[in-house]
Amino acid sequence: MPSPWSLRLLDKKLALLLPAAIVIVNANVLIVLRLLDVPWLPDNGSPWILRFILLSTLLGTTTAPVIFSTINSMFADIADEHELETGERREGIIYSARSFALKATGSLGLIIGGTILDYIAFPRGAEAGSVAPDVLWWLGFVQGPATSVFTLARLLLYLGYRLDRRRHAEIVAELEARRGKR
Repeated sequence: MPSPWSLRLLDKKLALLLPAAIVIVNANVLIVLRLLDVPWLPDNGSPWILRFILLSTLLGTTTAPVIFSTINSMFADIADEHELETGERREGIIYSARSFALKATGSLGLIIGGTILDYIAFPRGAEAGSVAPDVLWWLGFVQGPATSVFTLARLLLYLGYRLDRRRHAEIVAELEARRGKR
C-alpha cells in the first residue's frame, strides 16, 4: 500500500512521479557535480563526501518504498479496471508481466553495462586510485546522467496512467454492484 500520507496529499500518479523525480536527481547530483568539477564540492578524501553519500542514501532509501508501494497499488487498480472491462481478474498476469519486465531489463542492463565497461576501457581488477581520470569520468557519465535517460523514459510512461481517485472509486463501485455487494 502506498505511503498513506503521500496519498492523502496526492493522487497515485503524482505520488509516484514526485518521488521518482527526486530519486533521479538524488542519484545524479553528486556524480554530476564531480563530473563538472565544481570547486565547492570537497575532494574525494574529505569526510564531507561520506556525509553527502550517507545523506543521498538516506533520501533514496526513504523514497524507494513510496515508489514501489505506489506502483504496486497502481497495478492493483489496473487489475480492477481490467476486471470491469473484461469480467475477469488477471492480477497474476499483470504482476508476472511486471516481474518479467524487471528481470529482463535487469539482465539487459548487465549486458550493456559490461559492454560499456569494455568500451570505456575500464581495467579489470583495478586497484583503487589506479584508474585513469578520463576513464573515471566516462564511468561517472555512464553511471549518472547517461543511464538516467532510461529512468526519465519510465517517468514518461507513468504519465500515461489515467486512473485517478474518482475513476477508481467508480470502478470499485461498479464491480461491487456486479458482485451483488451493494
